[in-house]
Amino acid sequence: EEEVLVDQVDLDNGEATVDTTCGDSINVVTLKALPPSDHPDRQQWGSKWQFLLSCIGYAVGLGNVWRFPYLCFKNGGGTFLIPYAVMLFVEGIPLFFLELSLGQWFQQGAFGTFRKIHPALGGIGLASGVCTFMVGVYYQVIIAWGIFYFFSSWSSKLPWDGYQCPSPTPWGGNCTSTQEADFWYSEVQHASASIEDTGTLQWQPTLCLFAAWVGLGACMLKGIHSAKYAVYFTATFPYVVLVLLFFRGITLEGASDGISFYLKPDFSKLGRSQIWLDAGGQILYSLSPGFGTLIAYSSYNKRNNDTLKDAITVSLINCSTSVFAGFAIFSILGHMAHIKGVSVEDVIEGGPGLAFIAYPEAVLEIPGSTFWAVLFFAMLLTLGLDSQFGTVEAVLAIMDDLGIKIVSNEKYTQTARTVTFCTVSFAVGLVFCTNSGLYYFQLFDAYSAALPLLFICLCELVAVAWIYGVDKFIHHIEDMTGRVISRWWWWMWKWVTPMVILVILVWSFVTAITDEAVYSTPTGFKAFPSHYVFLGWCLILSSTLFIPGFALYKRDTVTFSARHFCGALSFARIKQELTPPPRTAALAVNSGDFVLGATLLSPNPSFSDDDQVEMESNA
Repeated sequence: EEEVLVDQVDLDNGEATVDTTCGDSINVVTLKALPPSDHPDRQQWGSKWQFLLSCIGYAVGLGNVWRFPYLCFKNGGGTFLIPYAVMLFVEGIPLFFLELSLGQWFQQGAFGTFRKIHPALGGIGLASGVCTFMVGVYYQVIIAWGIFYFFSSWSSKLPWDGYQCPSPTPWGGNCTSTQEADFWYSEVQHASASIEDTGTLQWQPTLCLFAAWVGLGACMLKGIHSAKYAVYFTATFPYVVLVLLFFRGITLEGASDGISFYLKPDFSKLGRSQIWLDAGGQILYSLSPGFGTLIAYSSYNKRNNDTLKDAITVSLINCSTSVFAGFAIFSILGHMAHIKGVSVEDVIEGGPGLAFIAYPEAVLEIPGSTFWAVLFFAMLLTLGLDSQFGTVEAVLAIMDDLGIKIVSNEKYTQTARTVTFCTVSFAVGLVFCTNSGLYYFQLFDAYSAALPLLFICLCELVAVAWIYGVDKFIHHIEDMTGRVISRWWWWMWKWVTPMVILVILVWSFVTAITDEAVYSTPTGFKAFPSHYVFLGWCLILSSTLFIPGFALYKRDTVTFSARHFCGALSFARIKQELTPPPRTAALAVNSGDFVLGATLLSPNPSFSDDDQVEMESNA
């Protein structure tokens, strides 16, 4: 509450020395301003809500609706929530917090951020960009399918109600067991017999894919300047639909059976490794670190934004949405099982099968089926679009880091980048519009994201915690937020989270090698031919090889030796690392849009961990 006098000012270094009285002791405090951004003209969010809604919309995607409920059923119902919560706090939130803080501190995309950490680490950003591009290409196809179903649902009688399987079928075999599956494979996919029977481009999927990319490109035409207004609708509308589906679902006969099946615990599965691996994988794919989107989004923040609060808020909202979506979906599946007189286990599916086969079948049993079908597929469209906003922005930010302009006029640079990205992505995505497009989709889904994403996240943690220095990075966060960062994050970033990611990566790699790769067809599962498995591994290497490749390209900047590596892992060094540094007081002075992080140079022993020192200044 006392007036503070500035004794000495160093304008060149942005520092001011202040004598403050704390109790009976005199302490010298240095106030150091945050370093200015290298990109003062960089776009910024119009408000904190735009940033939060964009992060929520990006994290909450289709996997929350069709993958999480299925994993709960597969892994012992409510028992799955235990490893899911553990993985959230030791894997999900640490990575989310790390990426938000990286982007906000360095004010660049993924490539520029890791290149600043070390010139040889720019390959991490490039790898995330390639991985994001490939995921965006096949993810947009799901939106195209949603567009087809959305417009097909605008009729008094849903088109799959009473659908007659054509003879002969496009795949040359017998019809499937349900009319909904026949409609999916015949009318939507025009599916061939196998992935090797590519066939021709189908005009309906092609037109829907074109519409999907045009809509996405229009929303992202000027980057976050145009997308930040769309997120007010796309991030909130899915919650409105989920609430309506939930209350409609629980009023249906048999809903309690579905919910009971969803949450019924089987604690015997807690001892199995698969449940922990599924939980870790779902947390990673749901929050989606490693793609560069979170780094790009946070780079448009003001430097004094509280990234820790944002990371915890968005992560908890995302995981709560997954749990709530399970109630809505399983209540409807329970009703469908009741009508058929079978177990819920006989109607549950995961992935696209839940959205485009199981739900269309279930909605026919609900009064006002047309209304609920339109609502459901509208929700899928908004969930997909929100996630794709982040995909496009991550790639555009990397293009900005690389200085790719497309056109000479600076005013139209962002628009040209967006149009180029959407055009190239649409052209690549045409392979999913052929007769074997669904099978290529499954190939991309199996290989292009899972292993590369784990490897990229592991490299990010190593880059920040072991190369840049976790203590140095924590000091940056304290400078930005004005709060003392708990030792918990030191443990997570340096030891716990990397070990968790490494275990999941090794397990996934072994599984990918030993298990036979299969894909789903109208007549059952088939094994991918060997040359398509080779293509899948090429998809993995197309992104991950950028990390060692760029390091070799910048090898003249690397000063590394085996002695240095062994010294870093020596017992004495680890013991030294585990010893917490001397306690100091952290202060913050807010002055308009500036934040001055202050460190007490002569720590007062009377300060405890719970003490908070606040200073107000009119300077």
